[in-house]
Amino acid sequence: MTNGETDFESWIENALKILIVYSVSMYIFEIDLEKSPDSTQGHFFWLWSERIVGTLFTIEFVSRWRCRGRTYLRSGLGLLDLMAIIPFWLGFLLPVAALHYVRTLRVLRMLKFYRYSAGMRAFVAGLVKARDRLGGMGLVVLILVLFSAVGMYEIEGTTQPEVFGTLAGSIWWTTVTLTTVGYGDAYPLTTAGRFFAQGIMMLGLGVTASFIGIVGSSVYDELISQKVDANQPD
Repeated sequence: MTNGETDFESWIENALKILIVYSVSMYIFEIDLEKSPDSTQGHFFWLWSERIVGTLFTIEFVSRWRCRGRTYLRSGLGLLDLMAIIPFWLGFLLPVAALHYVRTLRVLRMLKFYRYSAGMRAFVAGLVKARDRLGGMGLVVLILVLFSAVGMYEIEGTTQPEVFGTLAGSIWWTTVTLTTVGYGDAYPLTTAGRFFAQGIMMLGLGVTASFIGIVGSSVYDELISQKVDANQPD
């Protein structure tokens, strides 16, 4: 089920959307307000709030499973719904020391909006259709990162051994530069290094633009395709 079809009445589906937002919001509030290591060590509200949410999501999962059978379990949406209840049930199985990480997994519930968001489904479908082009682009980026890192290692390695004295450090700087993030924690000092870095920066802009172009065109084609399918007579 990847086309946004629903199993329940519209009011139930709307209530589930609210429940998703509530669950993630309570996680954020619990982290920032309670500041407890996990839900069992803070105010009882947070623990029982999660238990109620987890129970409701479990009922939803079982209901959809009964409605659609094994097909649901093998579907992408079935997997997303399963991921939404895993944090709840893991809390009963894992030791207390792991509950902090289990609580963090609640943010996975935001993925359930894939069921309700046509734009989100179109974006994912667009990525899937563009996987060949993205795979080729990924190979180009990998080669570019390696060549650039080796260049900076050779040019700046002796001048700044603490930064560019290893390929790992050079790869870090190259990745930050190619993605146009620019943390400023490392930069070339030599004239040759600066000229080389300018070339990398220009290539980084090209890579970013290429990625946006590939994904954007693919998602746009998917949206047009969905619109055409929706206008087709049954």
